[in-house]
Amino acid sequence: MAHLGLVKANSEYTFTTAMCVQESQGGYISAGRYELRMLPLALRASALKERHREDYSKLWHYIRAWNGQLGLLAKGHLEYFFHHFRYELARFIAEFESLPGQVGAAIVIAGELVGIELVPSPQYWSQVWQAILRDCYGSYAIQLRRQRVKVKRPKTRSSLNLESVTSLEDLEKALQEADQKEQQAVEDLLRQESKWEVAVSVEEEEEVEETQVETLGISQKSKWQGQVLRRKKQICYASLYRTIPVV
Repeated sequence: MAHLGLVKANSEYTFTTAMCVQESQGGYISAGRYELRMLPLALRASALKERHREDYSKLWHYIRAWNGQLGLLAKGHLEYFFHHFRYELARFIAEFESLPGQVGAAIVIAGELVGIELVPSPQYWSQVWQAILRDCYGSYAIQLRRQRVKVKRPKTRSSLNLESVTSLEDLEKALQEADQKEQQAVEDLLRQESKWEVAVSVEEEEEVEETQVETLGISQKSKWQGQVLRRKKQICYASLYRTIPVV
C-alpha cells in the first residue's frame, strides 16, 4: 500500500488500492513469514501520487524507470534492485543501530536532510527501522553513488586518538571521547542548517474517531511529501521525505 489506512477497533475494512511490485508475476503472497521491505525513496512520491487509483500495476511504469536509471533491466520488478544491490544494502544498514527508547530518526545523506520518520512506540520502531533505513534511504545513497552525484559531505566523523592508550581502560575512554565528539558534531550541524526546515501544506485529511491522517505536499511542487497521523491532535506517526522524482 502507498498510504496510511485507518481501521476502527474491532472492525474490518477492505482496501482496494494495494499495488504489485512484480510485473507479470501471477499469484498472491502465500502464508508464512516474510522479510519486511519498503519502497526506495525515489519511488515513494510516485506511489503516494497514485494512492487512490485502484490498479495493481500502477507502480510498474515507475519501477521500470527506476531500474533503468540504475543500469538494471528496465522491467517492473522491484526485486531486481533488491537482489542486485543486496550486498551494498547490507553494508549500509550494518553502520547503524537502534538506541534504547528510540521512536524515530532524521535521515541525513550527503549533508542533506532527506527524511523524518516517527512511530508510536519503541516496540514499533524495533520492527521497522532496518527496513526504513536500508530500503528507503540506503537505496538513495546507492542512487547518488551510481549517478556519480558530486556532494559536499559534512565532517561528522572524528578520528580515534590512540597515542596515550596503554590499557583497555584508556581505549574505552578514547572511544567514549570520539563518540561524544561525533554526537556533538552532528548536533552542531543540525542546528546551523536552516535550509533543512520542512515546509509542507496539508492537502488531504481523513478522520476516524479522533484520529486524523494528513497527506502533505502532493498537488504543489513541494520538495517534501508524506503523511502524518494524529491522535487527539498529538502526532503519533509521521513519514516525511524529500521528493526524488523518477524520470
